Amino acid sequence: MNFTKALDAISNTDKKIKELGEASRKLSLALAAIAEIENGASISVRLECTGKDDAAEMNIDEIIDGDKVAKLIIESLNIAATKNYLYLSGGTITRPETPKEDPAPKIKTPEKTKIETPEPPKIETPEPAPEPKQDPEKGKRVHHAVNRKKLADMYFKEGKTAKEIAAETGLGVSTVFKVLHELRAEKEKAAKECVSSK
Repeated sequence: MNFTKALDAISNTDKKIKELGEASRKLSLALAAIAEIENGASISVRLECTGKDDAAEMNIDEIIDGDKVAKLIIESLNIAATKNYLYLSGGTITRPETPKEDPAPKIKTPEKTKIETPEPPKIETPEPAPEPKQDPEKGKRVHHAVNRKKLADMYFKEGKTAKEIAAETGLGVSTVFKVLHELRAEKEKAAKECVSSK
């Protein structure tokens, strides 16, 4: 008898006994789980979280599709039971067909709709007042004589704005506003006097 071959046979037999014991344990566990599920046991999926100090369980049933996971677990238990039974009985192991999963339903994304936003109203920005004329030699402003009658006619008769009057006369906008304010005040005073004298 070959001593080395005998030791190899013992080692192989021990290995085989260990594998048979593991297959027997897995088959028993799979059959017990299937029987419990058939008797109404519910399948719950929990994560065993390991931390530095304490281990904790996290229940994730509420965020997964429970029916789909339950079907997958039952199929996995049946595959494990069949595989271990065939191993123990010496039968040939054929890979069972894995069930085809239903493709995930396509979620239709709504077509992009063009939202028309109304254009904001155009706000006229005031044109900058013309710079007062400068005397190139002295660098001082040239003061224009204000023709109050002309300004009154342009504003009250022609209906021009203070900005338009300023642009045409070369006066500053503030000067035109000041004169127009004075003219209005004079007209109101004259009207009051006219009414009170009657």
